[in-house]
Amino acid sequence: MPLVEADNGEERSIYSVQVNNFEDGDQLEVSGNVVVDVTGLHNNPQQNAVISSRLVLTDQPGDLNPSADADSIIDQAELSRANGANCVQNANSYGDGAGVCRFKKVAVARIKQDQGANDPLYVNFVIRAKPKLNSANDRLDIRGAIGGQLTVRKYEAEAKGYLQVAG
Repeated sequence: MPLVEADNGEERSIYSVQVNNFEDGDQLEVSGNVVVDVTGLHNNPQQNAVISSRLVLTDQPGDLNPSADADSIIDQAELSRANGANCVQNANSYGDGAGVCRFKKVAVARIKQDQGANDPLYVNFVIRAKPKLNSANDRLDIRGAIGGQLTVRKYEAEAKGYLQVAG
């Protein structure tokens, strides 16, 4: 699910991965990244953007918040907290060019209850973009994600070598 447009702080789910057949003790490793171009910021070419992102487990692709079903089988269906960074329209440290920024999210979670075989869940990568200095005429229009991905790995409880969840 590529990012199409995010206006003035409205959240969007940009990638979604279906996950199935969890059992008590399984662990998830989630890694998402996105490269965003904010040069479409209207009315103020010197304006910068604040981009925040988070990972959620839910029962529908594209949902922005954890579902009750997800909350019932995992310690915390909000897999990562929302945090963000500035994306500036002039040169950046990634060498991708003006107005192009990279963002990465990672999460690790432990399953606490078996999931029904016919009840798929989805890990969604949620992003929010807004102008750093908001004025009545500024409108942030991110035309699209240049690239990115969302990867979910499941480690079965019986497998040797559990993921270590820092507490």
